[in-house]
Amino acid sequence: LGLSGEALAKKQPRSVGDSEPQERLPFSDVNLGTGEVQNLAGYVSLAEAYVPLEWKTLTLFTGNCSYAAAQDKVLKIVNESLQLEARGLAPILVTPEGKGLQSPGNCISLGSRGDSFYE
Repeated sequence: LGLSGEALAKKQPRSVGDSEPQERLPFSDVNLGTGEVQNLAGYVSLAEAYVPLEWKTLTLFTGNCSYAAAQDKVLKIVNESLQLEARGLAPILVTPEGKGLQSPGNCISLGSRGDSFYE
C-alpha cells in the first residue's frame, strides 16, 4: 500500500476494514474471500487484536480516522479488562471481551503472540 502508489491499493482496504466498532476485540480469523469472521479456537491472540501500526497507516492513506479509532478502542478494552496500567503486562490469549483466557498455557510473553502488542 505505502510503496505502490496505486489508487486501487488505497481504495481496496476500505472494503476489508470498514465496520462499526464493537465492544469486543476483533476476530482472530478472517476469510478474505468471503468476509466471514470467527474465533476458531475461542480466543483472540493479543498480538492479533492490537496492530496499531497497520491500521493507523491505513488511516493516513485513506483519510478515514475510523481505522485508528478502532485500534484505540481495542487498547481501551485491553487496558480496562486486564488492568494493564496496574499490571504492566498482559497474557497472550484473551477472550473476545478482553479478559485473560483461563488456561495453563496462557502466559505473559514478549515473544510469540505477545510481541506485536508491545511494539
